[in-house]
Amino acid sequence: MTGRSQYSALRYLKSTKSSVRTPWRHRMKTKALKRTPAENKVLKDKREAHRTEYQEALADAQAVITQEAVKLRERFGSHSIEYYFEAIIQSSRIKKTKRSENRWNAFVRAETKRINAEIPDNQPRLKAHELTPEIAKRWHGMTAEERKNATESAMEDLVEFRQNKSTATHNVPIHAFHDCRTAYTRISEELTSLTARTGNVHVFIGVRNDQDHYSRPYVYVSDDRIADFFQLAVNQTVNDIATRLEAYLISGVTGVIRNHREAFLQLKSQTSALIHRKLSEAAEVPVSKMYYVNFDENITAKYRVLVENWPLPKFCNPGSIGSNVELKVLYNAWQSGATYFRKMTQDEFRRWEAGQAEQVERREVEPEERVERRGAEPEEGSNGVDEHAHSNDTGHPAPLASALNSVSPYANPSTFTSTSRKRTHEPYQDYVMTISGASGMEVQVPKKARKVRSDKGTKKGPRRKAN
Repeated sequence: MTGRSQYSALRYLKSTKSSVRTPWRHRMKTKALKRTPAENKVLKDKREAHRTEYQEALADAQAVITQEAVKLRERFGSHSIEYYFEAIIQSSRIKKTKRSENRWNAFVRAETKRINAEIPDNQPRLKAHELTPEIAKRWHGMTAEERKNATESAMEDLVEFRQNKSTATHNVPIHAFHDCRTAYTRISEELTSLTARTGNVHVFIGVRNDQDHYSRPYVYVSDDRIADFFQLAVNQTVNDIATRLEAYLISGVTGVIRNHREAFLQLKSQTSALIHRKLSEAAEVPVSKMYYVNFDENITAKYRVLVENWPLPKFCNPGSIGSNVELKVLYNAWQSGATYFRKMTQDEFRRWEAGQAEQVERREVEPEERVERRGAEPEEGSNGVDEHAHSNDTGHPAPLASALNSVSPYANPSTFTSTSRKRTHEPYQDYVMTISGASGMEVQVPKKARKVRSDKGTKKGPRRKAN
């Protein structure tokens, strides 16, 4: 059931001359009494107490209805608890005061059936209110005796029809369908009037939330430009979006997806809290925050704490882990004690500092060696190749050696020199790992990316020789 756009009607309303709405009642001006802040507070507390009391009473009433729905479910068992809950709620609205049967109603019912029986099958049937003026003329032209004889059998049919209607099985989905259809129509009319008064445009989508119901997706737009916007923004019509929304709501996977996501986020939070608590226990002092990036500088250098048997190949925050399996492995490793923090002794801490200094020195020296090696030039006239270095007995250069020397200027190490500073000691052997993995190998500590140099990627020429 799709509501059509009311744009054509709105254009007619907007083209007519509009006037400001004026009050139709005469109101006397009265002087408002200003309350003190204390009086306002008393009234606010009173309203809040009333609201709270009403919400509690409403919750108790809903609990009673839910209990009755559970009893109906246990007794009959053919539908869900929600079905019986809606049946109880809706039954109060269909119960109304009944009028006693009368001969006029019986005569109208009988005449309506007779007139509709004479209409061909391919023609629409007439309603009772449409035939009432014609039937009333015949009714007023009859005497009391004729009225009694004409409605003798019709009275029995009317009584039987009303009894059947009152005792018939109440179909909740059908009544919900008619209720939604009536409400949607009323809402659409109100939105159309609101658009005509204020100029605001509206879009309204109504879909069912239960597969047992019969309502189709309902869409109302007060302006055709809204439909164009949805087509341009998401490349879908409003009707397609309503259909997808209905499929999502009645698919039954909403709760499963929400429960899985909430459980995953909760496990991340529990893992982070567990690691933080273990860190404070190992450091023997309260640690305000756990750092995963630059862990060696922010944690190890301050608290002399190492990580042993980290189970994952990457050292990172549990919040950045996207795999549920890896997150459970990490949580269980910390919970069981397989992964733990260890505080270094003074001797270990001195060796760890020496190893960190060695790493810093290597990072500073190696780029300089690469730059100086690229900038070294061969001597003039030699072209970087020793013609007699790879010759055979005949005095001619060997083919393979000649080819290699002609391709690579680094084939002969004597053709270039390096002026890089030499290391003062051998690589540090007694190195203490900051984070050790489950296999005994070191896990790299993530570092914050440094600022990229402005001349990165620029080809550099040879260094100038000092005079």
